[in-house]
Amino acid sequence: MQTLKEDVNRRILSAALNEFEQQGYAQSSMRRIAAEAGVTAGNIYRYYKGKEELFQALIRPTYLQFMDLVRLIQTEVDRVFASAGGFPEQMELVDDTFDRLITLLEESSKETKILLTLSQGSAFEHAKQELTDIIAQIFKRVMTRREGDSGPSATNAAAAVTILAATIVEGVCITLQNVEEREQIRYSVLELAAVFSAGLKDKAKR
Repeated sequence: MQTLKEDVNRRILSAALNEFEQQGYAQSSMRRIAAEAGVTAGNIYRYYKGKEELFQALIRPTYLQFMDLVRLIQTEVDRVFASAGGFPEQMELVDDTFDRLITLLEESSKETKILLTLSQGSAFEHAKQELTDIIAQIFKRVMTRREGDSGPSATNAAAAVTILAATIVEGVCITLQNVEEREQIRYSVLELAAVFSAGLKDKAKR
């Protein structure tokens, strides 16, 4: 059996990253990936059984890291509001996790952009909605924090969190689609988060 060469595999992964970023998963071609990697169309299948397996190899690690960090933020927000009922000084772990999330966006901006905006037709095509749902749950924790909230105010809050979550996720997607420099990605995401954080803190004080 042919020994798989690490340098060839790296070329395949690099070519696949470019192809998925330019074409999206659905329109990507294993033949084009093979050509850019400098291997034959047949030889690429010695490394990956098909496009989905290659996509998984590239995107799954980022998906797992990204979702784990977002869920960690959700868990910490739940803990803080359960124990203290508010945002202020007890959010250090959230801040630290959020910083790690931004670092991941900086270091894996292409992979995250593909995951959130170009994965239609793959196993990760619902990742953007998953992220939106988790963020909506975080916002809901803040905006409907009092037990027994019901009626029109609760209904309005539920609609608001859905809109807010979709807006912030779309903002991250737009940033990744239009910004390449790491510092600019960090700045843009921090500015986006600051706007929403200020509004949520104000809501939490009411």
